[in-house]
Amino acid sequence: MPERMALKRGEVYMHTPTGKRVVVLSDDRFNADSHTGRVLVAPLGRQPGPASVPCGEQDPVSGFVHIAELGQATVGSLADCACTLSGRTMEHLNRALVSLFDLPY
Repeated sequence: MPERMALKRGEVYMHTPTGKRVVVLSDDRFNADSHTGRVLVAPLGRQPGPASVPCGEQDPVSGFVHIAELGQATVGSLADCACTLSGRTMEHLNRALVSLFDLPY
């Protein structure tokens, strides 16, 4: 079986079991760890949700990242990297995650 490259934070993939697009939110250091074979993801939807971050104009995709639905996905269940979200959107996601989980910033 060919070795798969590490996924990167902010990349958008198709989650094959559900057919939904998801954004990788776990840190690249953990994504490179092949021991777990899992990454943290949040679904990308068309409508806003209670805890969602909109994609910006500079992003190659539109929609909302639903951080309240944060979950794990196996690396093997993610296919077809569509794009990478912009730095500006990732900063908005960082702040939203800090707020959602009441973390120090």
